[in-house]
Amino acid sequence: MEELDQMVIRMVFENYGVGKHYNSLMESVTRTLGFIKYKEAQKTTNTCKALESHTDKTFTTILHQNRVKGLEIKTKDGQWLGS
Repeated sequence: MEELDQMVIRMVFENYGVGKHYNSLMESVTRTLGFIKYKEAQKTTNTCKALESHTDKTFTTILHQNRVKGLEIKTKDGQWLGS
């Protein structure tokens, strides 16, 4: 998984024309990849919430698709986009 993460980061850097900075990023960070297993939310009302909103602290986030739905991404203008 770490190789996939580094490949994705390199591709992003190259796509934005800053590939020459990839090595310095890799030397300056202690972690680029993390793993979290989200559990299915317990439905107590009409809405379900498995955990509070948060910001991923890694450069990339690779999601494993499973039967748990509900991922939302908050845009800079404060709107939530559902998956």
